[in-house]
Amino acid sequence: MAEFKCGIEIHQRLDAHKLFCNCESILEEQEVARIKRRLRAVAGELGEVDRAAQAEVEKEKEYTYIQYPRAACLVELDCEPPHELNRRALSIVLEICILLKCDIVDEVQIMRKTVVDGSNTSGFQRTAIVGMNGSMETSMGRVGIGGVCIEEESAGIAEAGVFQLDRLGIPLVEIATDTSIKSPEHAKEVAEKLGSMLRMTGKVQRGIGTIRQDVNISIPEGARVEIKGAQELVMIPIYIEEEIQRQKKLIEIKEEMRMRGITREMIGNAQIKVLNREKWNLKFTGSVLGVKLAEMKGLLGMELQKGRRLGTELADHAKAFGFRGIIHSDEDLGKYGIGEDVWRQLDCGAEDGFVLIVGDEIRGRKALQAIAKRCVNALEGVPEETRRANPEGTSGYLRPLSGKARLYPETDVPPIMIEKSMLEQVKGGIAGDIDEKKKELEELLGRELALKIIKSKKFHLFEKLRKEFKDAKFIATTFENVLVGVRRKGFDVEKIGEGEWEEFFKLFEQGKFARSAGEDLLVLFLESKKKEEKKGFAHLIEENNLERITGSALAKIIEEEKGNVGNIMRKYGKRVDGEEIKSKTLK
Repeated sequence: MAEFKCGIEIHQRLDAHKLFCNCESILEEQEVARIKRRLRAVAGELGEVDRAAQAEVEKEKEYTYIQYPRAACLVELDCEPPHELNRRALSIVLEICILLKCDIVDEVQIMRKTVVDGSNTSGFQRTAIVGMNGSMETSMGRVGIGGVCIEEESAGIAEAGVFQLDRLGIPLVEIATDTSIKSPEHAKEVAEKLGSMLRMTGKVQRGIGTIRQDVNISIPEGARVEIKGAQELVMIPIYIEEEIQRQKKLIEIKEEMRMRGITREMIGNAQIKVLNREKWNLKFTGSVLGVKLAEMKGLLGMELQKGRRLGTELADHAKAFGFRGIIHSDEDLGKYGIGEDVWRQLDCGAEDGFVLIVGDEIRGRKALQAIAKRCVNALEGVPEETRRANPEGTSGYLRPLSGKARLYPETDVPPIMIEKSMLEQVKGGIAGDIDEKKKELEELLGRELALKIIKSKKFHLFEKLRKEFKDAKFIATTFENVLVGVRRKGFDVEKIGEGEWEEFFKLFEQGKFARSAGEDLLVLFLESKKKEEKKGFAHLIEENNLERITGSALAKIIEEEKGNVGNIMRKYGKRVDGEEIKSKTLK
């Protein structure tokens, strides 16, 4: 593995109403309206326009936003000033800062971060630093936490150019590590441990899309690249390995371009031409535009990542302007019906390459200008950029990497002083260190079950119930194993409330039903709930003959069956405890 630097950013939705209004942090289906917006970039606090924002503005896109009744209001529409920052969300982030041993700021100052890719109606995202200079312990040593921020979630993407406002404004915590990650597998461990810590607070949302990982990677002679949206932990090492491979190949291309004597002017000054397509059998409609890439024959076909070539990278830039892709000189041009006259029309020599775009002429010129600029940047090797994570472990270009120029203060929301009393209150509700909790639960439940319950949605309910009832292993097994069978039978186990779980485990502790009857009893309960019969667990045990046989009654059965465990389990399986039978037959 080549030398590299790597850092992880975790974005986790918090279990609180929206950050700057009182709308619910839920995703809705019923839409009430649609609005359209065009966004523009403004100068940040440094007086400069961010390069990533400027790149988005150049695409000249119009965006549509879907409004919802409960999860979006005039704040999300950017038609009303933001309300005061959600104090519950802030207290959750303070708790996370304390768990990560961060230095907490004296005052939370909300900042605006310019974002004009359509993901926010206002053209900026609100964010604030809460903690810095933290750390966490891992199997490969200490990993530093550079910063912990509170910020608002972006709008969800319904389709190209259409965004959903129900997601916009949901409070997020962003945790950024330093670059002390030592290997691709270590990066996965760090992300997994941070995710477990967040879940253990019991104050974050759960489910698909509620947590996202971004990975920052660079190699010597390369550049920092941010890969956004690494959803699956198992894929994080693959994204890192593929990005290392991509940067190494781009460095090779840089050296090859310099050996060929290619200069910035040779490509940057190339003329974009509208070509005559009459003799070609192109299936696509629209103008054909092309640009000559001097001395680049063979380079566009060089593989950078699995299944992705330099030509694929250039196609990503065309897609940013709404095109399906490009045609380039290192492809089989015959499949497009393109003749050899393309070389003559573009004044290409034997060692030159070219890129073609088919479609709208105005947008096509802008796209080819972006492609030519990308080829010029290839002379420097690896450009700093933000890339999207692809499902197979590769990545694709999104936009230039953002910098400090996009930040400026939010004047509509007052700063919040972090008082000592606020921190003391937060510290009083902290569950404890994740490593200590893991060790405690492994001793209590065994390693496999402990790891399951720590990652579980029901971790905090488990913690509450194990203080009330003696058999923590039965509680954990019910949540992590038994409920799997109940779900497979088509039942929504989330319909069981906290008070109903207390009744269930209380009856078990009183010896009213056996372990083996747990799944059947839960299914019967959910069936009765679906029919609105309102039958409690005690009633269902009696009605369905699930009362546990124990003590002298069980001893009598063991005597009658002459200690044959198999026979006993066949006859009374749902009403007896196998471990109790074995203990009595062994005496």
